[in-house]
Amino acid sequence: MKTTKITRLFIALLFVSTVSSCKKDETNINNQNKNKSKYILALRTPSSGKSTADYLLSTNDQMSGEISAVGQGVEQIGWRYFTSTSGRYLSVGYGDNNIQGYTFDENTERLNNYGKMVFERLDMDAPISDNEILGIGAPWGGGTDVCTMMIINTEKLKATTQKKVKLSDLTLKDQEYLWPTSARKVGDKLFLSFYLVKGKKFETPVTDRAWVSVFSYPELEFIKTIEDQRTGPLGQYGNSRMMIKTETGDLYCFSSCSIEAGFDTETKPSGVLRIKNGKTEFDSSYFFNIEEKSSKGYEVVFTQYLGNGLVFARVVTNEGGDVKWAATRATLTPCKYVILNLFDKTVKDIEGLPKTSGSMPGSALYDENKVYVSIHNDETFIYQIDPIKATATKGAKIDGIDAPGIFKIEKAQ
Repeated sequence: MKTTKITRLFIALLFVSTVSSCKKDETNINNQNKNKSKYILALRTPSSGKSTADYLLSTNDQMSGEISAVGQGVEQIGWRYFTSTSGRYLSVGYGDNNIQGYTFDENTERLNNYGKMVFERLDMDAPISDNEILGIGAPWGGGTDVCTMMIINTEKLKATTQKKVKLSDLTLKDQEYLWPTSARKVGDKLFLSFYLVKGKKFETPVTDRAWVSVFSYPELEFIKTIEDQRTGPLGQYGNSRMMIKTETGDLYCFSSCSIEAGFDTETKPSGVLRIKNGKTEFDSSYFFNIEEKSSKGYEVVFTQYLGNGLVFARVVTNEGGDVKWAATRATLTPCKYVILNLFDKTVKDIEGLPKTSGSMPGSALYDENKVYVSIHNDETFIYQIDPIKATATKGAKIDGIDAPGIFKIEKAQ
């Protein structure tokens, strides 16, 4: 009898010990998973004088505490643009003519540099496929509309196609040239927006029409240029995110037509044109007048597609008067973010989201139905936006002036 009781007690204690041990192991695993990095951020911090320093780093939390490059991250050489394709994070030099490629090792929690590509000029990049981007080197100072167009394999960091291409069949005057802004591939066609520039001071003599050139893909042979006079030039300098491809393959092309975005005059309203899938002309039945629909004269200067017709967009509010290039200046706060609906043609302000300084367009992150973006005025914070409710929640403080790239960690494909 005693033996039976002792045996039962031993089994009960063993069961409790085993369950307790399992719970501890499960807690440890959950804590380890909780602490694992989930995001890659590009951080821009003040450096000596008026210069800045850029870093790439990882974090597991964007909504609390402070995110800093001190003691961590990979410092970049010079001012950079940042983009990603299928778990590969690209740092594109401006002045330092190269692309640095990184992947993230989840075991060591480190960014690994897997390659480098040197180029002569790269003034615009745009996603083409899961492992390709289009890169264009444009002439500076006038006299030609011939650009170097490259299809870059992001896995190998190598140009698989590179050729000199005329951007259009427009007739140019002395010192005029064409500046590429955005591009998207639909089927076997490549659509490229551009605007007319004159001289080394980047004068914009024509702001009363929009142009897109159509090329064959992957041959990059020029087919034709199309024009629309309902809005002004599409895209702007240093911003390749002003052309969106929706789930149906339709293209939506955005014009700021804004002095704050670097144009000399505003002759047409900021608006959106459409090119329907399978067509190579602007859709005459569609025009989204953003200035009119916002009822506040907003001019769009950055877009990121969220799906189902919703667009996260940065706009110039025009509250401080027209200051050329204000949308790119970190010392001014002319901008705010809004939600656009391409299908309903509506503009929604975001509750709880303050105005933000100017900056060269980077990227926001859309993850699990929420948008994450950095907002800079006196300080810099990450904000989380619910695009359906058009509300914002303040997140982590950024030790810097901008987070020009926010990406979710993915395994490189």
